[in-house]
Amino acid sequence: MPRQHKTPQQAFLAALQQGAREVGLQPHRGPVVVGLSGGADSLALAHGLARLGYPIVAAHLDHGLRPESAAQAQAVRAWAQAQGWPTAVARADVQGRARRERISLEDAARRERYAFLFRVAEAHHAQAVATAHTQDDLAETVLLRLLRGAGVEGLRAMQPRTVPTPWHPRIPLVRPLLAVPRAVVHGYTQALDLPVQPDPSNQDPRFLRNRVRHQLLPLMAQLNPRVVETLARTARVLAAEAEILAQAEQQAWEATVLRATPEAVQLHPQAWPQLLPGLRYRLLRRAARHLLLAPPTGTAPPATARPFWWQPSWRAVQRADQVLRQAAAPRPQPWVAGLYLLTRPDGLFVLRGPHTPPGPWPQLPAGSPLPLEPGQTQALAHGWQVQASALIPAHEARAALQASPPGPWEAYLDPDAAPPPWHLTPPRPGDRFAPLGLGGHTLTVGDAFTNRKIPLSLRPHWPLLRTADQGIAWFPGYGPAHWARLTPASRHAVRVRILPPEEHAP
Repeated sequence: MPRQHKTPQQAFLAALQQGAREVGLQPHRGPVVVGLSGGADSLALAHGLARLGYPIVAAHLDHGLRPESAAQAQAVRAWAQAQGWPTAVARADVQGRARRERISLEDAARRERYAFLFRVAEAHHAQAVATAHTQDDLAETVLLRLLRGAGVEGLRAMQPRTVPTPWHPRIPLVRPLLAVPRAVVHGYTQALDLPVQPDPSNQDPRFLRNRVRHQLLPLMAQLNPRVVETLARTARVLAAEAEILAQAEQQAWEATVLRATPEAVQLHPQAWPQLLPGLRYRLLRRAARHLLLAPPTGTAPPATARPFWWQPSWRAVQRADQVLRQAAAPRPQPWVAGLYLLTRPDGLFVLRGPHTPPGPWPQLPAGSPLPLEPGQTQALAHGWQVQASALIPAHEARAALQASPPGPWEAYLDPDAAPPPWHLTPPRPGDRFAPLGLGGHTLTVGDAFTNRKIPLSLRPHWPLLRTADQGIAWFPGYGPAHWARLTPASRHAVRVRILPPEEHAP
């Protein structure tokens, strides 16, 4: 039997039915909101879905950019209502938004349009918002993003199904025609003589997409007649590879990020340099999005909030990576969009502001000095505690020292050499300290801080244990003073130590 050729209507409906199935549309799940611009593509999508049994809600947004746009909006409304579809038509101040947000008219129109479509979808309990992007639109988007500079995520361009979206957490955005050539779509509208509303802006060379469509793609087609199909296939390949990269990014995030709060992302200082550069760049961009684009529930967005598609530039990410790997930011350094970088021994930080986050060091609370007597426990800032044991025999303390040398947050003091009352106070101008092991020689407290690499921002509230005569008997993080140490002549000892929050939590 001779092979039967499909009519333009049959070819389009078959392609649309397959596309609808692939994006998860089902006729019985509820209405589909179709963005109905009045152009050939959107008319074909709405009309075709209705013929396939899908309940349609037609949604048209008048961008108010052309004198005839209001009349065309009414024409679209009349046609949609003649089909028996629920219809929503609205007008937006696109020019005003473009001025307020300092963005292009194209971007402003896009933001207004999608926000409107999802408001309609929410009101009608729709199963999805559907747009009429075709294979040609996909190819054009790949070229546009290539011209502007994009990585894998950008070059994969539009996806057939996206959920959640920036406009709704549950209602998906679907593009059932993304694998369908524009010529097939237009063949359907021409065969049925659908009332296409011409849009002169589609010919306006001021818009980059139009120059790509009418100038660049035809030139490329001279070298590859199937360039549109090739670019669309490239986008699909990159979309698949982007899933692999996303998985690798998630694994690196879990292995490298020590803590992620609305105020700071803390990275493991040893793990960070071991990552491949591409993963470091991805994690920096993710940290920036975490801090700027996803404020905690119930809070207002920060003053530095960016649009949902914003991310730091390639140059900014490379600069941040260099700063973090070279530990070049011991104090918060400005990065981009109100974010700051900080390097400390306990981590590398991306901060939502210039404030130093609490670190793994003790800090005096407000209202210091803080009294401390043998047998007493006092609370420090950020959940830390300082403890002084009751008097213990010196020989027991010496045995404990021999069995287990104390760490930087613990010391045994001779209360006769360092007589109470004791106080924990911050550093004072001119302070000197006689570290254990230097035979009584002293150094400035500033040099002691430097030796232990304690950040400048933490030094003003560092707890130093002073005796009644104001001598520094213990420098937490460094050790006891030489003159306050236990000696063979010591009769008693007091064990002093500082505990981080996790070691004394109930």
